[in-house]
This record gives sequence, C-alpha cells and structure tokens, in this order.
Amino acid sequence: MSSELRQTYVKAGLGEPELLGEFVVGGGPDFAGYSWLVNTMRSLAPMASRLGILLEPLGDLDTLVQRLRSEAANATRDFWSPPYVGAFLRVAK
Repeated sequence: MSSELRQTYVKAGLGEPELLGEFVVGGGPDFAGYSWLVNTMRSLAPMASRLGILLEPLGDLDTLVQRLRSEAANATRDFWSPPYVGAFLRVAK
C-alpha cells in the first residue's frame, strides 16, 4: 500500500497528503530489530494462515530471534525492515 498511499488519498477526494516513511536498520548480535521482526511475524501469522501464506520456511518462531542473532554474529549482513509509510492531511477549520 505504501507505494499507492498518496494516490489513494487523492482518488478518494481527500486531497494531497503529507507522507512520512521510515524503516529499521541495524545489525550485529545485539540488534533489537530481530525481536521486532519476530514479533511482527507473530502478529501477522493468523492473517497469513487465512490467506494461505506459509510461514513454515521461517522455522519455529520461538527460536527465530536466536537464529537471527547467530547468523548476524557469523556474517556481516545488515537488517533492513520493510518501509513504513504514513499519510496525513491538515484540515483548516
């Protein structure tokens, strides 16, 4: 939706929104983003199941944080979350 958010506001007749985007970046074995990712996956699991999206390739979510930390300790990869984009309008009164 993030790539269509502005146009959705405009098509709905709401006007041109202001947009703000951000994402989480980091790495290393102590990076808090791994817990963030796993908690996000847990929250999406029920909808993924209803939509037939398999999460089994991720393995056990209860061990995923530790597996991500272990891989980070053995590699030089950075973690980049998906972008989060928000939109808002200012309405004059």
